[in-house]
Amino acid sequence: MRQAMVQALHTSPSDLGAELSVLAWMESRHTDETSAFTALFEEHGYLGARTNALDIVTAAVMGLDRQLPVIWPLHPDATAAEIGGSGVVVMDGAVQRGGLHARTVLCPVNDRLVSLAVSSVEEQISGETVAGSPWVRVRVWGCPSGDLGPWPEVRRRARLALASELVGVSRRIIDSAAVHIGSSTEEFAPHSTLSELSGTIKHTSGTTHRDVDPRVRRRIQ
Repeated sequence: MRQAMVQALHTSPSDLGAELSVLAWMESRHTDETSAFTALFEEHGYLGARTNALDIVTAAVMGLDRQLPVIWPLHPDATAAEIGGSGVVVMDGAVQRGGLHARTVLCPVNDRLVSLAVSSVEEQISGETVAGSPWVRVRVWGCPSGDLGPWPEVRRRARLALASELVGVSRRIIDSAAVHIGSSTEEFAPHSTLSELSGTIKHTSGTTHRDVDPRVRRRIQ
């Protein structure tokens, strides 16, 4: 299945949700959730893919039959706050650029993941903005319209996903170094040493990715 996921990330990044359904990714998650997340996001990181995979799997795991963007809080313990008993909540967070104008989003409210009917969204300009980042800092107002499950579980899976991406990025760095060393000085070092190192790093964990805004990295740590 891992090779099929690589092919899907290469050929159908804009329709990844459908491709994961064809590959029975959800079924594999029920069997071994850690392995399913690790395989998908490690290859995502290795390829440097720029997709909304994290939002896709978050919605799918919570039982939604459609893709909705997630507003990821800037602080790990932050949730949306109600405005003066009005039923309207406001949330500061980060969203993938493709979900900036969605009318329904997912976000944490009182430690629960809820669907939010968006009434207003404001892009926040910050000096920390990373050029070319797929993430946008936003402030969103809206009314909660459905409770989907515990937020700590969503946060745990996001940490696993981003840790796996770091492993994939590390593999790519090592493979690129191996190619460079082999092409410049063939006698410099045996490729098997780098392969063993790559295998070791494959089983480590981390909490970032080169395309994730630094604010999001701080959020999930």
